[in-house]
Amino acid sequence: MVDKISWIFFHGNPMSIASYRLSGIFPADYLKIKKEIFLEKDDPTVFLDLLQSNILIFGRPFHKKAIELAREAKKRNIKIITTCDDWHFIEESKMQKILYDVAFLSDAVVVKTKTAAEIAKNNTGLNPYVISDCLGFQSRKPINKINYPFKAVWFGKHMNLDTLYYGILEMIKIDLFVNLKIITNFAENLENFKKKIYELNLKKISIEIKLWSLDFDNELDDIDIIIIPYIYDKKRVVKSLNRITDSMNLGKLVVTSRMPFNLDLEDYCVLGNIGKGLLWTKENQIKAIQKATLGNEYVKKNFTIEKISNNWLKLINKLQ
Repeated sequence: MVDKISWIFFHGNPMSIASYRLSGIFPADYLKIKKEIFLEKDDPTVFLDLLQSNILIFGRPFHKKAIELAREAKKRNIKIITTCDDWHFIEESKMQKILYDVAFLSDAVVVKTKTAAEIAKNNTGLNPYVISDCLGFQSRKPINKINYPFKAVWFGKHMNLDTLYYGILEMIKIDLFVNLKIITNFAENLENFKKKIYELNLKKISIEIKLWSLDFDNELDDIDIIIIPYIYDKKRVVKSLNRITDSMNLGKLVVTSRMPFNLDLEDYCVLGNIGKGLLWTKENQIKAIQKATLGNEYVKKNFTIEKISNNWLKLINKLQ
């Protein structure tokens, strides 16, 4: 009975957070599960009195009051499912402690990839469930041509700009013409990023920076390629596939770094060094378009809201 289930978010604007949308708001709406926001100022006792729920699904807990909420729920024999995004175990930060404490108060823990599940198990002994993020946009037809100079885009929040810089350094070494659109939120470190880019004295890469919004996909109609570089470190190996799968769903060719969590996508993306991936694309346009077409079909079969929501429902049913 979904009327006794509540999906809890720990941020005042849940729609602004990709993981909340794709692994919380959209499945909750599809399953008709009520959504609630629990902020640091809220009282756990009063909150639970008003909810009258027997199962709570936590989106990623962003503040320490989530621990108090979990403890109060356990006292009442309320079951808890917690989504643990970016659980990387590399530092004793406030956020990592919150994830750890809430996870051990939970009846089930969810992560986004098999890689993240293995890392969590190795560090905690817990056996997380793997439920991927669902697709965030309406599907588009795959590209049928790749223009040169390349028309490419990178999108992401400001905390990922270091990975973009890493990718641009790889692109410079290949010496190709690229018109690169960057879609991100305007934050303080964006100005630092701009300075670092200008210091590179780019000759063949032109850059346009656009403000991120929920409907940024409308900025991509003239784009053929989406680049998604990653720095291979412990912080990044637990990332979700959502930027990759959304890009494939939009019909674009994805050129992305080879990471443990995306190895199953080799038939659908260009994996590896970003610059070398673009060079391969220039020399193998037909194969590149085939990858984009197959990738578009693959994500529409495996990452739809229906499929991901049904995975959530299976887990919920195990706890009822």
